[in-house]
Amino acid sequence: MGADVIEPDLVSTKDHQLVARHENDITGTTDVSSRPRFADRRTTKTVDGVTTTGWFTEDFTLAELGTLRAKERLPQVRQENTIHDGRYRVPTLREVIDLAALESRRYGRPIGIAPETKHPTYFDRLGLSLEEPLVRELRDSGLDRRDSGGLARPGQDPAVPAHRIRRDHEADLTGPGRAGRRPAGGGASYGVEHPQARAR
Repeated sequence: MGADVIEPDLVSTKDHQLVARHENDITGTTDVSSRPRFADRRTTKTVDGVTTTGWFTEDFTLAELGTLRAKERLPQVRQENTIHDGRYRVPTLREVIDLAALESRRYGRPIGIAPETKHPTYFDRLGLSLEEPLVRELRDSGLDRRDSGGLARPGQDPAVPAHRIRRDHEADLTGPGRAGRRPAGGGASYGVEHPQARAR
C-alpha cells in the first residue's frame, strides 16, 4: 500500500452505522439498481440543496447494504478500476480503521486515516448525526488523541460552521508519528480494499 493516509468519506445507514461512500446516493457506486428487492427504495431527495433521484444509504440498514457490491462511480474516467466492480461490499468505518492498522503492521510504518463526514447537517436533520458515532469509533480504536496524527473534518459548505469533533474543529486521528500530516489533494478520495474482501 503506497498511501500514507486513507481518507474515507463517511455517511450513515438507516440503523446509524457509518460506512465509507463518496455520497449517500449509492446509485452510481453500488449495484443497487440491478437488485429487484430494492426497486421500491428508489426515491428523490434534496440533499444540501441538490435534488437527486436514486438510492440512499440512510434508507438501508447495514445488513441490507452489505448485500450490495461496490462499483466504479466514473467508469468512463477510471476504466482501470472497473475490474474491481462487484468484488467488494461497502466498508464500514470500523473496517477502514482495521485496514489501516493491518497495513501499518504489514508495511512496518504508520498508515493513518482522515475521515470526512459528508452532508453532516442533512444527516443531523434525519436524527443520524455523524459526529457521535465517528468519535465513538475513534475513541474505541485509540485514535482520538492529538498526538495520533490525523485530521477529522466535516464535508460541508465552508460558510457553515465546522462540527463538534474538537473545539478547534481538528482532531488527530492516526497512529503515532504522523502529527500534522494531511492527505494530499485536500478533498481527494482514496479507494481501499478492506481485509475481509482480500481474504476471499
